Amino acid sequence: ERSQGQLRWRLDGAAALDASALRSDGLQARALSLSSTALSVGGRDEAIEATGPVVVRADDFLSGDFRLQDVSGRGDLDLISDGRLAVTLDAELTSAGGGWDALGSPSADDVPQMAALKNSLGDFSLSAPQLAIRVAGSETSVRLVQPVELRPRNGGLVSVAALGETPVFRNGQGAARIVAELP
Repeated sequence: ERSQGQLRWRLDGAAALDASALRSDGLQARALSLSSTALSVGGRDEAIEATGPVVVRADDFLSGDFRLQDVSGRGDLDLISDGRLAVTLDAELTSAGGGWDALGSPSADDVPQMAALKNSLGDFSLSAPQLAIRVAGSETSVRLVQPVELRPRNGGLVSVAALGETPVFRNGQGAARIVAELP
């Protein structure tokens, strides 16, 4: 449809996107797959928007010293490209393996509790029942709507919750409340 000299279009239906690698300034994904049975995609001239429910799978997500492997989930996608790409994904995600090296490796100087926490954060599975991921240009942020549970391979539970509306991750920084029950 052409209106006032602008070309407008829209498609509704099933769609799938597979990418061997995807990079933004703060996030990398390998073997990423997005699929939907009810995606709406439309555009006007060079601008495009896609919205709808999606199923997400990826071999890896990497961001700085944080990594997730064997990731799967489902949620609502909103993608806008109008000279700048902006992606919003409100989702639940699980990961069979992950690690976060922000605290470093255990050392002889660590008190036993800190050494246990560092070991636990080095190898865990993850369950995120509700989170919001935003990527816009060079900005990447993750906000936790519900607490995330990390299940360390060496036992116990680490719960990560938001501090108010502050993103747990935003361009390499963030804030969270962490409660650990470790063996």
